[in-house]
Amino acid sequence: GGYRVLRGGVLIATTATPGYSDTGLTAGSTYLYAVLAYDNAMPANVSAMSSTASVTIPVVADTTAPTVPQNVAATAVSPTQVNLSWSASIDSGGAGLAGYRVFRGGTQIATTVAANFSDSGLTANTAYAYTVRAFDNATPANVSAESAAANVVTPAVNPVGGLDTRPVNASCLAGAR
Repeated sequence: GGYRVLRGGVLIATTATPGYSDTGLTAGSTYLYAVLAYDNAMPANVSAMSSTASVTIPVVADTTAPTVPQNVAATAVSPTQVNLSWSASIDSGGAGLAGYRVFRGGTQIATTVAANFSDSGLTANTAYAYTVRAFDNATPANVSAESAAANVVTPAVNPVGGLDTRPVNASCLAGAR
């Protein structure tokens, strides 16, 4: 004889001894268990189902911040736009990486899930310093330390009307007088 273990009304195990360890469950989920006993008769005599036991798997708190974003690079692509990129962070605390907070001059300007960001609306011929912090899905979120700064200077605006005003290969079309 032995025991039949049911989770949510579905047979998940048969064991010869009382007790069973169920693994591979999801944190924060609730499971319902019941047990049936059976003997060695052919066919086996099976007991009525036990009362149902409800078990909620606890959520393990994630207190580990993701790794600090590395290799932050800032490239001025125009007088008013800087493109940023960095190496992706890793979250080993269990909650999973949620994204990045982008800072310009120490002030947060954006949140992104990608390991890059385009900052526009900037002023030409101006120095900017960018840093990035990674954060995870924990509640509250764990936030990495600030990355090393990436410094960049936007280029000056090209002057308008900088063309040579002298005519080239021009011929006079006015008639002779």
